[in-house]
Amino acid sequence: MVTEANHTVTAISKTYVKLWTLRIQDFIAHIDYRNFTAFGSLLFANVPDSVISLLESIAAGAMLTVISETMLPEAYAKGGSIVGLSTLLGFLAIIVIKSFG
Repeated sequence: MVTEANHTVTAISKTYVKLWTLRIQDFIAHIDYRNFTAFGSLLFANVPDSVISLLESIAAGAMLTVISETMLPEAYAKGGSIVGLSTLLGFLAIIVIKSFG
């Protein structure tokens, strides 16, 4: 009897979590990002170009890391977490070569 009640409570809890997860995903999907863009434009209006370049480089490195770990699963399976770091270092090496070369 107690086991059935536990299973029922567990099933209800899982359904409740799934419902709220869907609601949160729906909320995030419908956010108007133009407001954040305007805020960013105001926040970074007087920032030097070197700071913007640094932030863009960090963002590009983060994107490359995510791509290398998700889009290249075979390489990640064989190389482990070092794949993301090596891709980032390769990207930075190309930036250095292009900047000074």
